Amino acid sequence: MTWPQFREIFLARYDYIESPAAVLVNLQNNRPRDGECLAAYAGRLLTTLTSTWHSCSVENIAVSTVMSHLSQFDPRVQRLAFTADINTRDALLRELKALSFRKRLNTSGLAASEIKRPRFNTLPTLARCTHCNRYNHKSEECFYRPDKFKPQPADRHNVQSSSQATSTSLRRPISCFKCGNAGHLAANCKTNSEIPALERRVDFCRVNPTGQLQHNAKPKSGKVQAELHPIPKVCIPWHTIHMDASGKLSGSNETKEYVFVAIDSFTKFVHLHHSFRIDSFNCIQALKASIDLFGAPIRVIADQGRCFASKDFEKFCRTHGIQLHLIATGSSRANGQVERIMSTLKNLLTVVEVKQDQSWQDALGNVQLAMNCTVNRTTKCSPMELMFGKIARPSNMVVATNDDEPIDLAEIRSRALKNIEKNAAYDKKKV
Repeated sequence: MTWPQFREIFLARYDYIESPAAVLVNLQNNRPRDGECLAAYAGRLLTTLTSTWHSCSVENIAVSTVMSHLSQFDPRVQRLAFTADINTRDALLRELKALSFRKRLNTSGLAASEIKRPRFNTLPTLARCTHCNRYNHKSEECFYRPDKFKPQPADRHNVQSSSQATSTSLRRPISCFKCGNAGHLAANCKTNSEIPALERRVDFCRVNPTGQLQHNAKPKSGKVQAELHPIPKVCIPWHTIHMDASGKLSGSNETKEYVFVAIDSFTKFVHLHHSFRIDSFNCIQALKASIDLFGAPIRVIADQGRCFASKDFEKFCRTHGIQLHLIATGSSRANGQVERIMSTLKNLLTVVEVKQDQSWQDALGNVQLAMNCTVNRTTKCSPMELMFGKIARPSNMVVATNDDEPIDLAEIRSRALKNIEKNAAYDKKKV
């Protein structure tokens, strides 16, 4: 069995054999593929034409070319190119003559203009109103007639019946509910003044929860303020802490270094822990370092990071009696205290890196001391003062004093709690 014989058997079994005219029609509608150069496209066309015309005669090729050209003007010829195998000139002319045959011939000797059907108007011929230029009424019944509400003079030649005069006199004129005058609609009213509230037209009424009656009121759109359930503020140091992990702080170095940040919700005391990885093990080590200094907190608030949402970290918190609270995804403002510290921490570490003789890893303790000695804008006290009852300063800012003044720790904590609640109420009112 030769290759052409196998090809014909395969196409007859699984596909159909295209006629030469069908191949030319497809080539007219063909375009290069995406990323295909002109040389490859031309080679593909030449291969298709060569394989199709290798056994065709000159007459067959000419007939196929004419049919592909005529298919651009008549879809019936295109159908013949795909369905019929026309190889000779006589067969093509017979098919084209059959397509050009008319069923009805003009047997009469009338001219073409006389046998055309009469053309009717699409709209009926109606009289238009001379006042408003509309079709649905007469001019004497038009609402926009200028002399409609004026008394008509008596005319002996145009005497109306008594019944028509009575109905016209009893007819109530249309009044505008915007200005209150008769003779026009509110849409055509030229006055911008509003009428009193007692005469205003009401489309619908509703009663709001306060008991006030509202009319023509649109419902409120946009975000609706809902009642939230914030975590209560407790004036106990290290009762509730917020935790988060910073991004990569090593810059262009291949070694990745991070900082775990823990901040007290009440005193704003910050504890920093250096780490080389962000995973559950290093997260537990950061919390354990804080527990070794101040004891286990009652509540830990963190985001949905892998290190905080892991089972190992949850098990560690449950073992030490810590309530783990993970904020909702996408609401970083729920953990806003530690997020605010993150921006300050990055700025301080950038300033430390300016000095060539000290790295930010060595100065991490000094940065922590500087942040804990700074007076907070909300509490009006420094975190060190609220935590231990002592006013401390960084090592380079120590002032020589004889004795420190005694501090009433309970009083300053009570004052700080009031300042926190006052600031929260102001922020809520501003929003």
